[in-house]
Amino acid sequence: MAEEALALQGQLLAEATCPLCLDVFEQPVLTACGHSFCGQCLAGVLGDPPRPSACPQCRAPLEPGSLRPNRSLGNMAGLARSLEEVAARARCPQHGKALALFCEPCAALLCAPCRDGPEHRQHRVRPAEEAAQELRDTLQRKLLSLTKQKKTLKSRGDEKSEDLLVTMISELQRVTESFDWLEQCLEEQKTTLLGQLEEMSLELVNKSEEYTCRVSERQSLLDTVIAQIQEKQEQPAVEFLKDVGRILSSCEAAKAPIPEPVSPELQRNIQNLSEKTQRFVDIVDLFRENLKNEIEWGRREDVRLDPDTASPGLIVSRNCKTVWLRIGEKQNLRDTPKRFTGSWDKLQRIRVHLDYEAGRVTFYNAKNMMRILQFETTFTEKVFPYFWIYSENTHIQVCD
Repeated sequence: MAEEALALQGQLLAEATCPLCLDVFEQPVLTACGHSFCGQCLAGVLGDPPRPSACPQCRAPLEPGSLRPNRSLGNMAGLARSLEEVAARARCPQHGKALALFCEPCAALLCAPCRDGPEHRQHRVRPAEEAAQELRDTLQRKLLSLTKQKKTLKSRGDEKSEDLLVTMISELQRVTESFDWLEQCLEEQKTTLLGQLEEMSLELVNKSEEYTCRVSERQSLLDTVIAQIQEKQEQPAVEFLKDVGRILSSCEAAKAPIPEPVSPELQRNIQNLSEKTQRFVDIVDLFRENLKNEIEWGRREDVRLDPDTASPGLIVSRNCKTVWLRIGEKQNLRDTPKRFTGSWDKLQRIRVHLDYEAGRVTFYNAKNMMRILQFETTFTEKVFPYFWIYSENTHIQVCD
């Protein structure tokens, strides 16, 4: 029966199909030769303005004024279209009936037998068209609300991104200007300090050359006076006494002290300049270390104490950040190769900076970041800290 109904439906649709658009007739018209077409389809054949043509099906003469509405065929086309829509409706897979009802609590389409079943009997069930219209209105309101929320969210996100971008651009400008100023300042200080060092070096060279020249002159004078004395000693008394006064004067001149190459004033100036240079180098070193530490501040490792290395008399907190000494209390701990049964070194509040590649461990005062001590070596293995707690009143805590 169902197959026969489908066959009849197919025949009806075939009879109600326009041969031009191959769709169900819309406002069909009848030609003088007895063929039917959609009014709009045939208007396209006749042209604008309409002119005589040939029937698209039998090629018989076709006059624009000869067309007549085919209302019976139009009614049949409407029935065929309705039949097609009914056939296209979803059907219940269990009962084969049209899903024309909607269960609100389950948000599910139902057929009539499903509505009367135990699963939906106590639920509110409405006609599908009525429920669809109400849900369309509900979804439309939600659509408007979500669209507004989307615009607001996008605007808010864009404003936040723009604000952060403006902040980053400002920071880029500030950092660039700061480094430019720092570079200029350092270059000026470098020029001044190098100029003073060069001036002092030149003065030292001049004083050294002057001293060397005076020593050479004194040596020449001594050679001359010694030769004159040796020559006088062989002369007779009268000849000997003729210019002995000049020779005695030359002896006194030869004994006169030669000024030192570095005067006390020059030595003080050099000492002051050396101390100034050392202060400058120390300031630059400290600045470099502080700058590096501040830049790397956000990349610190999460350092934790390793309980497997603690002596049995030490108590390590659960978060492995703090350790205490308990005198007289020994924990029953399993033996591990990493455990050290001695003690850990006591620490004050300091900051430890490890540069493994450079082979350097530096200790800083955590309050003012002044460097306390620095070790330099070559690391070839893993590096582990070693602590010793000697008093029950002390503890070690790893700071974040």
